[in-house]
Amino acid sequence: MLRERYLEVRYEDLCTDFDATVRRVLTFAGLEYAENRLADVRSTVHTASIHKYQVQSWWRMRQVLSIIKPELLCLGYLVPENV
Repeated sequence: MLRERYLEVRYEDLCTDFDATVRRVLTFAGLEYAENRLADVRSTVHTASIHKYQVQSWWRMRQVLSIIKPELLCLGYLVPENV
């Protein structure tokens, strides 16, 4: 519905490839990339919280997945099982 007015930015991409992701976001917004202004932000970015769900028990994962599976499929985090 939003088409070209919408930019999907994944948290994982922002953490693992900060510079490229920020450049893409700023370009989309029509703003210039200012290296000196982003240096402070870059130093606060870390990957520790990516995939932290993996330490949960299989039972808890199953419970949560039963609720959020449609959203994860829609966002491309899961592959449909019966395609």
